[in-house]
Parts: sequence; structure tokens; C-alpha cells
Amino acid sequence: FGWRHPFSPPAQPPKQGAGRVANFFFSLLPILSFFAIQIFASFVMIFLMIFVALCRTDGNMQAVMPYYESIVYSSVPTATALSHLLAAIVFAFWYRFSFRKPRPAIRETTQKLKPEPILMALGLGILMSVFSSGTSGIESLLFPQMVEDTYKMMERSGIGTNGLVIFATVCLAPIGEELVFRGLTMKYAEKAFGRFWAANLLQAFLFGVIHMNWVQGVYAFFGGLVLGWVAHRYRSVVFSMLMHFAVNSFSTFGGDYLLGWIPLNFITATLLVVIPAAIAIGLIAWRNDAAEKTAPSGGTRPVPPAAGTVLTNHNISETGFCRYRSRFFVWTAPRNPLTCLLLHAIMRTLQNVNMQCPQTQKEMENTHEIMEKSSGSNGWQCMLSGLCPSIRIPKPAANC
Repeated sequence: FGWRHPFSPPAQPPKQGAGRVANFFFSLLPILSFFAIQIFASFVMIFLMIFVALCRTDGNMQAVMPYYESIVYSSVPTATALSHLLAAIVFAFWYRFSFRKPRPAIRETTQKLKPEPILMALGLGILMSVFSSGTSGIESLLFPQMVEDTYKMMERSGIGTNGLVIFATVCLAPIGEELVFRGLTMKYAEKAFGRFWAANLLQAFLFGVIHMNWVQGVYAFFGGLVLGWVAHRYRSVVFSMLMHFAVNSFSTFGGDYLLGWIPLNFITATLLVVIPAAIAIGLIAWRNDAAEKTAPSGGTRPVPPAAGTVLTNHNISETGFCRYRSRFFVWTAPRNPLTCLLLHAIMRTLQNVNMQCPQTQKEMENTHEIMEKSSGSNGWQCMLSGLCPSIRIPKPAANC
């Protein structure tokens, strides 16, 4: 099924020695490949445009050379769209064959698309877009010439003005860049470092580097940290793609209209940084706290019952888990009669459940004795009798 319960045992520690080193270099390979794709797309488009210009001048290179700089700049929009399209395709296959084995079922993917993570991703995206406006404002006050040169470069490249570049920035960039940084880079880095925070720092730093200027690189680093948390928290790059889409869309279409009326000074720019950052940190802390509350108290995960454990009303209460074995996976749930009974109904519908039942005569006698002493837990009795034919309930409940 490819589905992992949040109470499943923690992942195995990363390999030592060559495994860590190899995964660290693998974490750098996606960004190098991303640069290579951009260079390749740029050369292809420049070559095609020069070829078209030569055809129009009957092969006169001397007549084309004075227009070389304009040809280069006019090729940027198409090269940008082409590079993002190629990146989305290449890294989708790379990610698919590296970290998505076996291929997940369609229903698994659709089940993840719940309102809470979608709204969280979109909300954090808008907050980070406002945050980026604040950081750009502070940078323009501290380094006005650098910011002015950066904006001129972006304008000449068609960012925010050319329709093809806008399409590539809003629609294609979130796919390819999320697969590169929150997909491949962070996954390899987690294997190398063994800790999410270290992997998140590395991918966010590289995400800032890829923007190739200080103005965008600063807020891209902080945005990358939040994007990494979203992908890690919801175990899917789909939600970080949604957040990235929200950031780019709001910055392109809504930022100037909603924030352009605010006067630029250190106070307003600082507020545009502090307020969205505080709200984003609060949302992240709230979700982390909610996730921790779903785990049993004490700060540690309880150990699920070992294979072969007799699952009765008695030791289910002791271990705090009910455990099911199907053809494909072992499902472990927290102690909750309603949850376990609902799971029992679902699994029985799938017709591939085999609960670990008592094997010896002594185990069965102990099981009968325990269930006779149980205080009216009809749900457990029905469930155990239905899944374990060897368990005979002396006094079956009326609703079995």
C-alpha cells in the first residue's frame, strides 16, 4: 500500500562511512544538474535564434553580430520556460525511480489531499510572499544600488512582465524546484546527516544559491526552510509545490496591489518581516504540538507488540496498541476501541487480514480466562472471535 502510520517504528539510522559521504554528494548532484539544464536550454535557444537571424540575412554573420546582445536577451523568456519544463520532467523521473518504490496507488495520493494541509500550504505561501516583500524592502534601504541593479536584470529577463516567463515562474518552477530541493536534495541529505534539521538547512541554502543574487537569495533561504518543513511534515512534495505556487502567484499578481500602498521605511519593512514570520512560526509550532499530542505521553513512542504476541483484551491494554497483519503490511494503531473496530471492518472487507492468534492450548486457555474476566468489552470480544477462530468466547455478546 505504501502507507506509513505516524506510530510506525522510526526509520533505520543512515549508513556509516561511504554511505554518508555518497549521499552527501548525491544531495549536491540535483542542483548541479539543474544548472546544467538551464545552461543547455539557454544555448539551445540562443543557437536557434542566431540560426533564424542568419537565414534572414542569407548567412551574413557580420550583419548578425551587432544584434547579438539583443538576441541573447530575447531568448531568455523561451529559455526560462524550456529549462523549467525540462527540469520538471527530468527530476520527476529521477525522484520517481529513487524514492517512490513501489509506485503508490492513486487512492493513496488522493487521500493525502485533505483540506488542512492544503490550507496550511497556501496560507504559509502567502505569508512567505509578504515576508519576501519585507526583506526586499530592508535590502533596498540598506543596499539601494544592488537592489536596483537586480530589479533591472529581472525586468530585462521578462520576470513579471513577459507572459511566457510568468507562466514558467508560477506554474512550472514550483514543480521542478520542489522536486530538486525538497524532493531529491533533502532526501539524500537526510540519509547523509540522519537529521531533518541539517538536511533542511542544506537544501534551503542551496535553494538560495540557485537564485544567483542576494536580493532573492536571502528570502529564498528562509522560504526554503518553511517549504522543507511542509514537505517533511506532510510527507509529500505536493504540498510544498502548492506553497511554492502560492508564493510565486501572490508575488506576481497580488503583491504590488495589496502591499504597494504601504510607505517604504525601516519600520514598515521590519513589520512586513516580523508579522508574517511570527504567524508562520506560530502555525508551525501549533501543528508540531498537535502532532506530538497524538503520540502517547512521556515523550517516547511505546513499543508495538512483537511478532507472535497473543493479542487479547488484556495485553492490548498493556501495550497500548492493536496490531493487524495483512498481505502487504502490518498496521499498528493507538489504543482506541472505536479506531480498532473501524479498522477491523475495513480490513475484513479487503479479505486479507490474519490477526496473530493463540497457537498453543495453554495460550488459548489463558485467552479464554482473560476474556471471561473482561468487564463487558463486547467490542474486543467480537473482534477477537471474528479474526481468531481459535478463540472461543464462553458467553458471546449479543451483538457479535
